[in-house]
This record gives sequence, structure tokens and C-alpha cells, in this order.
Amino acid sequence: MLVNWLLVLVALWCVRYYWSRRRLYQCARQRPSPFALPFVGNAFYLFGHSRDIFDKVFKFHSIFASPTPLWLGSHLFFIIWDPQNLKIVLNNQNCLRKSFFYKYIEDAIGRGLISHDVPKWKRHRKMIGLIFNKKVLNSFVEIFYNKSLILSQRFEKLAGENTDVFDVFSCFAVDVLMQTGVGVDANAQTSDCHQAQWFNTAKDVTFIRMNNIFYHFDFIFRLSSYSKQFYQAINNIETMIGSVVKEQIALNLKQNTFLQQLIEASNGDDDFTETDLIEEVITFLIGGNDTVSTTLSYTLMVLGMYPDIQEKIYVEVKNTVGLDQPITHTDLFDPDRFGSEVIRDPYSWIPFSSGPRNCVAFKYAFMVMKVAIATLIRNYQFSSTYKNVADIKFQANLLLKPIDGFKVSVQLRK
Repeated sequence: MLVNWLLVLVALWCVRYYWSRRRLYQCARQRPSPFALPFVGNAFYLFGHSRDIFDKVFKFHSIFASPTPLWLGSHLFFIIWDPQNLKIVLNNQNCLRKSFFYKYIEDAIGRGLISHDVPKWKRHRKMIGLIFNKKVLNSFVEIFYNKSLILSQRFEKLAGENTDVFDVFSCFAVDVLMQTGVGVDANAQTSDCHQAQWFNTAKDVTFIRMNNIFYHFDFIFRLSSYSKQFYQAINNIETMIGSVVKEQIALNLKQNTFLQQLIEASNGDDDFTETDLIEEVITFLIGGNDTVSTTLSYTLMVLGMYPDIQEKIYVEVKNTVGLDQPITHTDLFDPDRFGSEVIRDPYSWIPFSSGPRNCVAFKYAFMVMKVAIATLIRNYQFSSTYKNVADIKFQANLLLKPIDGFKVSVQLRK
């Protein structure tokens, strides 16, 4: 009798659960989608090594039409690759709220601008957006250039080798972000780059947790080997940034940094706490590190594939800046990214996302990368064993990465 009642209760709960989510099921049924299992949905596609996940999901591109529904456990997602679909979604005011999965990003970098709920995001976005103005960005270029000179010296040691350039760029990004972000000379390119290791551990474990439905349960994740790595890295980051923020607030140092600009911009805003300050700085450092280092690594790989484009950039740098004079904000070039003969949808290439919740610091990132590439291409030629992008085998991560790393051959220019 008791078993029968329990079965009835379970059945009633299931009916109520599915009825409350009927709109999600209706939406999913409107589009062709891959086979899904009860409870886990399509999560089984994400089992296995990260190098296999990308291939499995990418195959949907040739089988289904954008947008394609995908269930991860009880959560419904849509995979979108059509530029017009992206334009509609990214600019829709009903799509401003971040998904449940950003909870794991919050664990890594706190509730910064990337993951805020909409009301708080609007307040902080307006404040931070004003910080990345032309005057402030131009004042950073000297730092970008000085750190790029150190980067160039590191590449000299790589001349004649075929090597993965990601770690080199990651340390460069730490140097730039720490100096412009909090006014600390990390010397990450000339000494042990602990900060880059912490940042990379935090984002790598975050991705692993997001894609393993069992790790969505805190108690299971804490039993895993990843838990200790993750929380140790986060503790190191929070301790480092927290001490710097507290020191600058106490000393009232008038440095030209993101931190100081944020302190001044938030002055008088009682809703903007010291915790908010620390979390926004951590978001700036971790988010900026991975995006800048990954994009620079891809840039060298692609330039190695297309030496004619590489030579055009070299000629532009030579004619615009010269080969040995310092690079200033007035020298920053505008590469012909796609070529005047090619017309592409602007939403087919959105490295900093688009719409209202795009990357607030995209101008900062572009300036860093322009200075770094201009400095390197003055002195080095790059080649790649890849002949085109289709040759690259990718592995899934928070940011897509090649399975074999960012391998580039470096040669000194004669």
C-alpha cells in the first residue's frame, strides 16, 4: 500500500513538473534537434575528453538548422550559428539575463559585470563604460608598448622553433592587465607567472564543471580532485586582488588605473560596495587575460597561414610607425580584416559579442593587441604547419582552443 502511494505521489510530482515547464517543451518541439534522453537530455554528447566534445557538437551544424535546441539536464539551450539569428537574440531586451550556467563563472570570478542580474548590470555597465573612454585608453598605450618590448625579447628566444605561444601571451596579458588594472608591476614575463596559472586553472575547472552534470551538485564537486585546484586558485586570486584594493583605498593613490578610475566613478554610490569593487577588478583581470592571450595566439597562427596578409601588416607598420620608434596611440593601425572585396554580415565575426551585453572593454583589448602585433611583426616572421583554418582540430573550453596548442614557427626578420 505504501509503495502504491509513493508511486502516485511521484507520478503527481512528474505531472506537475512537466506541466510547469510545458512552454519550454513547446519551444523545443518547434525545431529539429538531436536525440535526447529523459532527465539528462543531450548531456551525453558532452561526456568524454574536451577534444571530442567540439566535434560532436559541431556536427549539428551540418545536420540541423540554426537555432537548434539542446537539453543539458533540465536546462534548455539553443545553439545558434546563423548571423541573423544572433543579431535578433543578442539585441533582444528579453535576452539580457544570463543563464543558470553563469553560476559557475561567478564561483570563479565573483558576481562581476559578466554575470550580474540585469538591474545591477545596467548600473555597473554605465559606470564602467565611462571609464574606458578615449583619454584613459590613450594613456595606457605607453604601458602596452613597454610590455610589448619585453614580449618581443621573449620571442627572440623562440626564434627558429615551432612552439605553443599561448603561455607567452598569457604572461604578457597578466603584465598589461595588472599594470593598467591595479597599478602593480607583476613582472610576469620575467619571473614565475603565478597569476596566469591561477587564472587558467580557474577558467579550465569552471568549464569542466559546467559540462559535467554531476559536478553541478556542490557536494559531488567538492569530492572531486578539481575542487582543491579550483578553490586554491580562487583563494590566491582573491587574496592578491583584495589586498591591492584595500591598500589603494587606504593610501588613496592617484594612479591612472582601472581600479582608481572605478573608485572615483563609484564615489558617492552607497550601493557600490568594496566587494563590488573587488569582483569587478577580478572580472577585468581574469576575463581580460584569457581573451587577450587566446586572440593573440590565434592571430599569430592565422598570420602564419597567410604570409601575404602578414606582409601587408608588416608594410603598414613599417610605413605608419617605422621599425624602431615607440608606438603611440596616434600610430595604431586599422588592419583590413576581411578585405574590401568581401562583404560579410557583421554578426559573422563577434569576438567581443555584440548587443547591449557585449564586452565593455573591447576597445581596450583591441588596442593591446594592435600594439603587441605591431611590435612583434617588426622583428619576426611567423609560419604555421596549418594551411587553412579547416586543418585545425579544436577542443572545447570556455574559449575554443586547438588540440595541439597554438603552434607557431618564429623567425627573425632579416
